[in-house]
Order: sequence, then structure tokens, then C-alpha cells
Amino acid sequence: MHVSTIVRSPVAIVVGVFFFGVTGYVILEDFFRYGNAFSTRHLMAAAVLIGTIFFGHKFYAEYKEGRCLPALGCALLTLLGLSFEVLSSAGRSGEVISNRVLTASAANAPREIALRDVSETKDRYDAALATEGKLCASLVETWVPHLKTYKKVYDESPSCKAARINTIVRRTQYDEAKIAVSKLPPTQAANGDIAAAADLLSRIPFIGGDAKSLEATLTLLIPFVLSVFCGISTIVSFAIGLGHKAVPAPVEGGKLLAAPDPVAGLMTTDKWALSVNARRVKLSDSQMLLKACHQIGRPASNEELAIAQGITAGENTKRRQACEVLGLLKVEKNGKFLAISPADHVEFDADGNPVNV
Repeated sequence: MHVSTIVRSPVAIVVGVFFFGVTGYVILEDFFRYGNAFSTRHLMAAAVLIGTIFFGHKFYAEYKEGRCLPALGCALLTLLGLSFEVLSSAGRSGEVISNRVLTASAANAPREIALRDVSETKDRYDAALATEGKLCASLVETWVPHLKTYKKVYDESPSCKAARINTIVRRTQYDEAKIAVSKLPPTQAANGDIAAAADLLSRIPFIGGDAKSLEATLTLLIPFVLSVFCGISTIVSFAIGLGHKAVPAPVEGGKLLAAPDPVAGLMTTDKWALSVNARRVKLSDSQMLLKACHQIGRPASNEELAIAQGITAGENTKRRQACEVLGLLKVEKNGKFLAISPADHVEFDADGNPVNV
């Protein structure tokens, strides 16, 4: 008996390939997008990507066959590979966000300078108005010939005229600065989507907080969330698309042939297959299940066999899985239920006990 790989869902495999490609592109973006030379780092990154998928898939097979150390190694390598994918992808995503910030800052620099000019010219214009008001606000007595009398009028001294000319110049500069700002493109937001999300979260009860602080947190968190999603989606998609099937040992003359013991590496014909069952179900339990199947005399459901043995349905499921791995049962789908019956090579004595198990 051994565990073989089968295709259960081609669609899930296609989805897994898609997420694998996305993760690979992000990690190797400098090679695919910018044309950098393929270096040792790129080779190692590609090896880690492929190894993560392979060891993540083989973990179940090794665990199912009872090989604890290889299964532990597969789990460790999968976690290390997934960590590398997440950190590398998050680093790339963070680099993209940083570049967006730099690009937006460079695009907004002319506008910031123009706005500063508007503020400065506005201050100069206000100062010119104040000076004009001081110099030209005093009243002086001036002789009016046609009236043959003196009349009080505003001061028209050279300093007042100079102040008025200065005010006109400052106003012109102020208007020109505002026109220059109106011709520039609008301000570019570096992370407008993140800022909007932070603003939304800040308004939610029990979350609240400062929108700027939330924006900084989301800027660091979102790349990691995206990377974790893509990395785990790749493994999960392949786990759904690729399944494992227990292939029984070859049968000759109604008896199981010798098969390799996956733990000891020896040849045995009796209890070798029990070591491949992760649940370690006893041989006597398997005999009880086979006897119940024989007594019912037809393919029975999991619940019927549990009642016949006086055990729970969950316990019977454990026994059925062990016998199925050993190749002692035939299990078929009958609507919503399983149709369970002994394998053709299993023999029974007059009392209904299996004799070749």
C-alpha cells in the first residue's frame, strides 16, 4: 500500500498556478520588469517558491504514511518558504508604496512652491495696504482758489503716492501668484486608498484613533496581508486541486502480498500497514468492522456499521479510514451516504470473522 497523488479539481490547480505566478512575479519583479540580470538570489528565490509548494503538498502524504521525521521536515520547510515569500513580497509591496510617496511628493513640489509664493505675496500686499493707510490717511488744509477758502483733503505727498504705487505692484504680484497656482495640476495623494480606509476606521466605534496613526499602520500592514493571502492561497489551491489516494498492496490468491514497512524498511505480511495509519487503530478494531460488514450482507452506511458494532459514528469513521488505507474495504458514494463493503480479497470463516487480515 502506498499513497498516490490524484487530480481532484483542475480549476483549483489553475487558481494555484495563478497565485504562484503572482507571488513569483512580485518576488522577481526586478528581473521581469526592470530587466536586471538573473542572479543567484533569483535562482534561490525560484527554488524556495517551488519547494514551498512541493513540501506543502507532500506533508500530508508523509504524515499519512507515518513517516514523522519527513513530515516534520516538510512542515518546517513549508513554513520557512512561506515566511520567505511573505517577507519578500511585503518588502516589494512596501517598496512600491514608498516609490508612490516619492513620486507624489515630486509632483506636488511645484504646487507647494507656488502656494508659498501666494502666501508671501499676500503678506506683502497686506503690508503695502497698511503702509498706504498710514501715509495717506492724514488730512491737510489746502487752498482752493475757485472757492477762495481752505479745505481739508487727504495728503497727496510724494511718500503717499509712492505707497499707493507700491500697493498696486504688490496686488499685481499677488494676483499673478494665484493664477500660477490655478494652472498647476491638483495635489496628488500618495496613498489615497489607504488614507480613505484609515479615515473610515477612525469613525468606527470601538476602533477610533487618529486617522494619521491608522494610515501609518495600514501602510505597513496591507503589504503583509496581501503577501500572506497570495502565499497561503497558492498552497491551499494546490491542496484542493491535488488529492491523495491510498493504493492497496497487490493481492494474489486472496492474500495480501508482502509490502515494505514504511517505518522499519522491512518486508512483512501481517501488521505492516498499521504503521501508516496516523490514528494507530488496532487490528482488532479492523476485524470488528469487517465482521459487521459481513454480517449485514450488503453495502452499509457508516451509521449502520456503528450501530452493528455498538460504537459511535465517529469511532467507526476512524476504523473505516484505517481499513480503507489497508485496502480491506470498498467505499462508494450512495447519494449523501457511503456504501461500505469488504474488499473482494477478504475471506471470512464460518463465524463471520475475517481470516486473512
